[in-house]
Amino acid sequence: MSSSTEQTEAYLNELNFTGGFPISSDLAPSIIFAIVYAALIPVVTYRWFRRESRTLLLIRPTLFVSTRLATWIMRGIMAKTSYGQNELIGELVLVSIGFLFLISPIIELWKRHVLSEVSMADRPRWVATLTKICQLVLLAAVITAVVGASMMSYDTSTTTINALRRVSYILSMVVVVITLLGVVYTHFHFTLNTRGTAFLVWVCAVCTICSVYRIVQIFSTNPDSAVRSHAAFYVLQAAMEVLAVVPLLAINMNAMFPGENDHSEHSSVQDVENQYKEAPTQEAPRY
Repeated sequence: MSSSTEQTEAYLNELNFTGGFPISSDLAPSIIFAIVYAALIPVVTYRWFRRESRTLLLIRPTLFVSTRLATWIMRGIMAKTSYGQNELIGELVLVSIGFLFLISPIIELWKRHVLSEVSMADRPRWVATLTKICQLVLLAAVITAVVGASMMSYDTSTTTINALRRVSYILSMVVVVITLLGVVYTHFHFTLNTRGTAFLVWVCAVCTICSVYRIVQIFSTNPDSAVRSHAAFYVLQAAMEVLAVVPLLAINMNAMFPGENDHSEHSSVQDVENQYKEAPTQEAPRY
């Protein structure tokens, strides 16, 4: 690190950097995760170029993969070279906001799941309203995380920085938990497709584990606690993120969660067929 004074070390300990500050032992795991995300780039490209799977919902997973690839490359470089404040700010921003890109498409997939399975007359309006609120809360989490990281300076108190980061982490966890509970409730209330529900429960559960870890870590005051170790970061956040993003990219979102468009099209066809069946038959004119 560029500065090794006791004052700087005390400041960094108070900052409670998620994942710990990169050291030489971080090189190997950083390379492994960088390879994993590099391998996902062809999958993302395939999803975008294949017309059947192309959807705006891929924007967030694409940003997530790009962010995490940059995160692990930067962390690997920092593990073996000296770095300063700018590098720390960049790493903190990437670690903080990357996870938030992962949550956004899950919220939308839940709404699509309900729209795909529930008829127009029975669709609950509260699901659309709640998903919009969750997206806004998630946006607030992104803003507070970026602002908190950008304020990092050896001349700035860590109290404000950590407060903003804690707000961001809490907001993201609230959104994940609400989405998980919403998925379970709507499944049993509307008898939704089990395969789609199981998929959403899996990614929500994995993200919940990651969210809980982030909360416990950011509120920890003991620099030597297990939750602030590098191993905890790799297992409870890095690995959990992989277990969430891989399934998201493995499926065809349009096919598994067609949403309102598919259901509307089906309804339109059905309506035409019903009108045809119900139309009165006309007798041929007699001459």
